[in-house]
Amino acid sequence: ANGARVINASYGGGAFDEVERDAIFAASTNGVLFVAAAGNESTENDLIPAFPASYDVENIISVAALDRKDKLAWFSNFGRTTVHLGAPGTEIFSSWNGSDSDYNTIEGTSMASPHVAGVAALILGANPGASMVEMRERILRTTVPVEDLANRTLTGGRVNAYRALMAKSDTLMEMLFSPRTNSAVL
Repeated sequence: ANGARVINASYGGGAFDEVERDAIFAASTNGVLFVAAAGNESTENDLIPAFPASYDVENIISVAALDRKDKLAWFSNFGRTTVHLGAPGTEIFSSWNGSDSDYNTIEGTSMASPHVAGVAALILGANPGASMVEMRERILRTTVPVEDLANRTLTGGRVNAYRALMAKSDTLMEMLFSPRTNSAVL
């Protein structure tokens, strides 16, 4: 409603919530990309969904955490069909909540997802007319292959800002569907 084009969702842990899913879906119909932390339970989201990252909505990018050696972080959730890519998520120097000048070194998929949201913002800065589908496609299509993410994420790769910014549209018409669980697409 206020013109956001990208949402970073560095939270999770709750159960499936129809209202939350509907709100994310509503954001998708308004062209908003929703970048979600995959979760920090060391589990496979394909088997045990983590929300909001595991909702079946077209505008979600679910992000796993990588360490400095491009290994899946020990705590990070993963999923061949439900987690899209990885991003740095360990030893992240960030602002903290002690005071206006407080910083801390922390880890989590909540540290990884802002990297991807930031790349989406860079894409929008360079291409203000980019649609949500184009931002998402550029980010997912331009990942750098990471051995430890092969067969553990949808792309098998790590986000790469340079490649995402330099990518050209593939000019193919793309259609994304987000049917509700157990519904038929006719």
